[in-house]
Amino acid sequence: MKEHILQVSGMSCGHCVRAVRAALETLSDLTVRDVTVGRARVTCTSEQLANAARVIAEAGFKVTLPYV
Repeated sequence: MKEHILQVSGMSCGHCVRAVRAALETLSDLTVRDVTVGRARVTCTSEQLANAARVIAEAGFKVTLPYV
């Protein structure tokens, strides 16, 4: 497992941060390290990044660029 930083667009407040964190925490094989306005830091496999982007989109936000 590797740490990834995801750039998340559409986040503007603490409520957004909590929504993204809650969405990511539904994924069992991903560890949420930190979520701030505009980004999420997670530890997971590269394959799990697609699932992270999916649950973030379902929460109403968009992963615009994953950083490795």
